Amino acid sequence: MPNLLVKGIGKAVIEAKGRKIYICNLMTQKGETIKYSAADHVKAINDHLGTPCLDAILVNNYELPLPIQENYKEENAEPVAVDIEGLEQLGLEIIKKDIATVHSGVVRHESTHIADWLNEYAPKFLGK
Repeated sequence: MPNLLVKGIGKAVIEAKGRKIYICNLMTQKGETIKYSAADHVKAINDHLGTPCLDAILVNNYELPLPIQENYKEENAEPVAVDIEGLEQLGLEIIKKDIATVHSGVVRHESTHIADWLNEYAPKFLGK
């Protein structure tokens, strides 16, 4: 969302001719997205932009180790729930991949997994 606050970025995203894939957040954040599902994140983007513009969503399929989940509970955070029905109602193609990793007790997107997926899938998604 912070990127969409930069003047002109939201308009550029809406007007871009390519298909748009949202790489979903992995964890909720205290004070910002508590209890947000993947569909809630997409709805927030749509609300901010004033129109739906996403074609697909890449969500995490990797189950985080319980000790890591417990650590995040202490921060009032949890893995973002992937609510398939809500995402389908938004008209999104849903792609589930293992895109999370844990480094030093912190959950992050696994950039190599995302890059591998984009290299493999994006041409099919884009019809090339």
